[in-house]
Amino acid sequence: MSDKIKLDTKALDELRDLQRETGSDLLQRLLQSYLNTTPRLLEDIRKGMASQNTNAVYESAHSLKSSSAYVGATALSELAQQLEAIGLTGSLQGAEAVVQELETAYQQVDALLRAEMERG
Repeated sequence: MSDKIKLDTKALDELRDLQRETGSDLLQRLLQSYLNTTPRLLEDIRKGMASQNTNAVYESAHSLKSSSAYVGATALSELAQQLEAIGLTGSLQGAEAVVQELETAYQQVDALLRAEMERG
């Protein structure tokens, strides 16, 4: 995974267009919701790893994959998809490295999304 994470501007532009159509602060609310929810999903993944609960890892990774793609965090979505696939195997072999990448990538995504929120 690249050290430099970027957001998918097309996904963010689509959210901005929807926001203009609705006249609401949709983008701000969606990004804030994502930033509030993602640490909990990462924690659930960690707990699943600690207890060797492949289903918990799968479910949290699945949620993270979808929500990350929606807000333009494509790299994070791809890592979550890798972890989701590992969870489906019934074994967590190889998952630790993906989780570490996921956590590192999220730190960058968090900063990028907060900057987006500042821009409005």
